[in-house]
Amino acid sequence: MILQSSALSGKLTWLLICVLACLPGTISRIKNINLTPGLSTCYRRFSNVTLNMVVGKFLTWHCESRVTTSTSLLRLSYPQRLYVYGLAQRLYSYGLYRGKRQATRCVRKEYRMLTTQQRNDYHRAVNGLKQNTTVQPNVYDALAMLHSEMQILKAHGGPCFLGWHRVYILMYEMALGDEVPGVCLPYWDSSLDNELQDPSQTYLFSPELMGNGNGPITTGPFAGWRRPSDPSNPNSRPAPVIRNVGVDGQLYSRQSIEMILSRNDHSEIVSPNANPGYDIEVQHGGVHLFVGGDMESLLTSPFDPIFFMHHAFVDYIWELFRTKLRNQLNIDPSTNYPMDHNIQFHGRDQMMDIANLTCGDGYSDQLMATVVYEASPSCSSQRPTCNSPYLRCQVNVGRCIPITLQEAPVMVNPGSLNLRPGFVNQLPGFVNQRPGGQINPGQNWMPQRFRRQVHLPATRCSGRGSRSVKPCQNSFCINGVCDINQWVYVPVKVVTIRPPGLDKYKSYPVINGDISTVNDIYHPSANSRTQRVIESRLGKIPKGYSHCHENGVGQIFVQSQGMNYEGLYKDFSIIDQRLATTMSIAYIAVKNPGHGVSQALLRATDSCGRICHTSCRNQRTGAFEACSGVLELDARPPMMYSSTLGDAMLDIWDYGLGTGKGKECPSFNNDNFFLTFYCDFPEYLPWVDKMTAPPTQTIVRPIPTPPLVFYPQPCRISKTCVLNIPCFSDKQQCRFYGETHQCLGACGRYAVCNYGFYTEKYCAGGMIFVEQVKRCSTTPCSKRGGARLVKIPAWNSILSPGMATNYRIVRVRGGTVVSGKR
Repeated sequence: MILQSSALSGKLTWLLICVLACLPGTISRIKNINLTPGLSTCYRRFSNVTLNMVVGKFLTWHCESRVTTSTSLLRLSYPQRLYVYGLAQRLYSYGLYRGKRQATRCVRKEYRMLTTQQRNDYHRAVNGLKQNTTVQPNVYDALAMLHSEMQILKAHGGPCFLGWHRVYILMYEMALGDEVPGVCLPYWDSSLDNELQDPSQTYLFSPELMGNGNGPITTGPFAGWRRPSDPSNPNSRPAPVIRNVGVDGQLYSRQSIEMILSRNDHSEIVSPNANPGYDIEVQHGGVHLFVGGDMESLLTSPFDPIFFMHHAFVDYIWELFRTKLRNQLNIDPSTNYPMDHNIQFHGRDQMMDIANLTCGDGYSDQLMATVVYEASPSCSSQRPTCNSPYLRCQVNVGRCIPITLQEAPVMVNPGSLNLRPGFVNQLPGFVNQRPGGQINPGQNWMPQRFRRQVHLPATRCSGRGSRSVKPCQNSFCINGVCDINQWVYVPVKVVTIRPPGLDKYKSYPVINGDISTVNDIYHPSANSRTQRVIESRLGKIPKGYSHCHENGVGQIFVQSQGMNYEGLYKDFSIIDQRLATTMSIAYIAVKNPGHGVSQALLRATDSCGRICHTSCRNQRTGAFEACSGVLELDARPPMMYSSTLGDAMLDIWDYGLGTGKGKECPSFNNDNFFLTFYCDFPEYLPWVDKMTAPPTQTIVRPIPTPPLVFYPQPCRISKTCVLNIPCFSDKQQCRFYGETHQCLGACGRYAVCNYGFYTEKYCAGGMIFVEQVKRCSTTPCSKRGGARLVKIPAWNSILSPGMATNYRIVRVRGGTVVSGKR
C-alpha cells in the first residue's frame, strides 16, 4: 500500500511538471519584487513632475543612488574614527563655538586659476594623503570611506545635504594642509566646461591636469590610483579608479545655477519641497553621471579626487545663495534651515556623526570663518583674458571657457611680456593677447612660440549623441571584491519608439515622380497605421541633456544596481532611431546568486537621459506587464541568466548543428527574456501613480517672503558695497557675465557679475580699482588722501517699496568706512 502511494505521488509530480511545461511562458526563477519604501517615497515626491521640465535621469539617480541595503559596505575602523574625530575637534578650534579664527583664510579658487606652484602643491598634498599610512589603508581612503555606511542617508536626500558636505570638505581641506601647509581645496566650475560643444573634450581631463577620463586613470597626477581593498578580503586586489567621462549625464549649466540662485529660501533649493529644476542636490547629480565610473555611485565617488573639487563648487554655489539671503533679503542663512519635512536623518537637530555636529550646525556662518571663495573666472571686452593657460575668453558672453584636448595651452606669463588687450583670435568671440596695440578684429598676430593650436568648434556631427559611441568600463566589484567571475548576465529586450525630436531623417518618398519632403519614409506619420498607433500616443517631448542630438543612431543605457549587495554595472544597446519602433537586445550583469539570492534594481535611459518603462513577463500568461524593475534571482532552475556574456548570447540565439550542411541559421529563443524596457518617452515617472492631491501628511510651510521690488536706485551688494547703477530686476542683479563696477565710496572694492548676481571683491594690498579699465592699479588707496564724506543709500531705501530714499552719511578713508551717521 505504501509502495502504491509512493508510486502515485511520483506520477502526480510528473503530471504537475508536464502541466506546468504546457502553460504559456516559462516559470522563471527570476521574479519581480516591490519597490523599497524609500524608493517609493522618493518617486512619489516627483510623481507630479512633468519630465519635459527636468531630465528624468536626474530624478531617478537622485532616488536610486542610495538604495543599497548591503551589510558588507566599507566601515571605518577604530583608528580611522579616531583620526576623523581629531579633524572634527579642529573645526571647533577654528571658530564654530569658541570664536577663534585661523591666522589666514583659505582662498578656494577655480582649479584652472591656480598658479603652477599652487597646482603642484595641491597635487602633492592629495597624493600625500594617499601615501600616508598612519591611518590604514591610508588617510585619503579613510576620508573617502566616510562617505558610506549610514552617512549616505544622512548626507543625501534632504536639507542636511548642504551642511554635511560643507563639513566633509572642510575636514578634507584640513588634511590637505597637514600634508602641504598652505594648500587649499580648489573647486571645479563645471559650468565653464558645459559651454563647449562637446564637454568631454575639456582640457581638464588631460595628463597635465586631472588625468584621462576614459577608463582607469593612467595619466596625470593620480595615475594608477586604486580603491581600497575589502577589509574582509585583504588579499583581493582592489580595482583601479575608473571614469567614463561624457558617456552619460550633464554638467552644471549657467542657466541651472542662475535658477537655483533665483530662489529666496533654503526650502526652495533642497529636498523635499524644492522644484527639481531649482534643487541644488538634484542638479549636482548630473555631474556625478557625467564623470561616470566610480563617481556614478555614492559609495565609491570620493575615491576619485575630482569628487571633492565638484562638491567644493556645490558649496560655492550655496555660499552665493547664502550671500543673497543675507545681503539682498535680510534673511539669516544660519537659521534658515528647512523644517517643513519629515525626512529621516535630516532634522535640524539630527546628528551628522562625522563631526559631532547637527544638521543645523552645518548651516552656521562660523564654518566659513576659515574659508573664502574667489569668484568664478570671468572676462570682458575690457579684460579679454582669463589669466590661465587653460581658459580662453569668450567675449560675446563674458565667460572663460576651457581649451580642449585638441589644443595646447599657452604657457606664458602675460606680465612678463607686458601684454595688453589687443589680439583677436581668428575664431569669433575668443580673444587672446598680443604685445601692444588695441583690439583689431582684422589682425591675427602672435609670436609662434606663444600661439595656441586652435581647432574650430565641434559641429553638430561631432556633438553628443552623434559622435562615435563611447564604451562603458565597469569595475566588476561586488562588496569590494572586483572580479568578473562574480557576475552573471540577464538578457533584456529594449523596445524604443522614434524620438519625437527627430523630425526628419532626409530619406524621402517619391510620389508621382516628385520627392516629397513633408516626412521621411521612416516617420510614424508617413503611414496612417503608425500615425494612429504610435504618434498619437506621444505627448510632450521629454527634456534631455543640453548637448544631446538625435541623428538616427542612438544608445540605450542599461544598468543594474545591487539592492542586497554593493555593486553597479552599466552597458548599452544600439538602436535605430529612424524607425517608428524598433527592438534591440542588451545583457545586464548582476551578482551571481550562488547558493543565496541576488536582488538588483534594473533601469534604462537613452543617451539624452530620458527614462524607459520596465515590464516583466507574467509567469502564467507569458505577457509582459508593468513592473518595478527590482528583480530577485536564485540558482534554482530554470535559470534565465548565464555565467558569461557569450553564454547569454548563445542562450538567446540557438546555433544548432545542421544535418550535412554545417550550422543552421540561429533560432531566436524568446522564452529567455524576463524583462523588457519600453522607451516611449513618458511624461511622468512610470513606477508610481500620478498623485491628484497633495500627500496626506500635513506640511506647515513658512510664510512666503513678499516679492522683492527694485526701483531705479543704486544696487546694494552688501553692507560695504553699493553700486551707482540699479539692479537689473527683483530676480537678478545683473545680466552680463563678468560685468564689473566699483563700489560707491570704496577705493579698492568692486563687484563682478557671476550667475546673475554681483560678487564683491577688493584689490589686493589696498590698491585702487580703476573704473575706466575695470582693473586694479598699482596705486595704493592711502595716496588718495584723508577721510571724506560719502552719501550711500540706506538699507531700507532699496528693500522697502514705497519708501522715500534714505541715505547714510559715512566717512571713508582708503576705501574703508571708518565712521557714519544717519
